[in-house]
Amino acid sequence: MPTLADIATIPFFEGLTADEHTALAQYATRQTFAKGAVIFYEGDPGNALCLVLDGAVTIGKEDVDGALMMVSMIGRQDIFGEGALIDDVRRSATAIAATNAVVLMLKKTSFEALSHEQPQLAIQVLRRIARIIRNRLRKASADLVDLLPH
Repeated sequence: MPTLADIATIPFFEGLTADEHTALAQYATRQTFAKGAVIFYEGDPGNALCLVLDGAVTIGKEDVDGALMMVSMIGRQDIFGEGALIDDVRRSATAIAATNAVVLMLKKTSFEALSHEQPQLAIQVLRRIARIIRNRLRKASADLVDLLPH
């Protein structure tokens, strides 16, 4: 189980009360991955939101030849795999520990239990996920515009 300090220091959980941090700590798990360890593969069932507590994680997609191409680097206090709490779509990319990494995981089944027991807290988590997705979409749109001929 993650510590309260783990949760309280993550910007994703900023603004939540100490009681809400305590509740989240009870539903989340903390996992350690050695450098090079696969956290999940593209195509795996999406079963957890992940937050990097320490280290870094590479997100990659396979190219047409099957080689893994790095899409992004996720660092300390960043979130990935958040879509797993929203729908039942398979993982869209592979996540690999770029360094030794400690990852907080909020499994979908745990989040569903949280949403039944503390629906207001679950709504706050979903709103935070929506903001992250919105910001990533805006960045992707801006990056796409930069690639277009001017």
